[in-house]
Amino acid sequence: RDIVASARAHDGAPGDCFLASSDEIVTPCGTYLPEVLACKLWRWPDLRSDARLKNIATCTRKTRKHDDGRVCANPFHYGRVDVDDDSTCADSTTA
Repeated sequence: RDIVASARAHDGAPGDCFLASSDEIVTPCGTYLPEVLACKLWRWPDLRSDARLKNIATCTRKTRKHDDGRVCANPFHYGRVDVDDDSTCADSTTA
């Protein structure tokens, strides 16, 4: 299965893991980890950092990066973590 099929199969269920290389992806808009880019495209366009992501309990890749160098990039295998203190948040912007 590819990431599009995993994302479209959501229908209220998280679907299967989509494993991707943990290498950063360079786009014209910035450099992203694969799980951040997937979540940004399918769920949270304002997401900037993996610091605001947490794997859901049913994801078979409970930790972000495994020894094989791959991560789960299914955007429905992540929840967004609210961070109250912006001083400790890698997702905040500074002027």
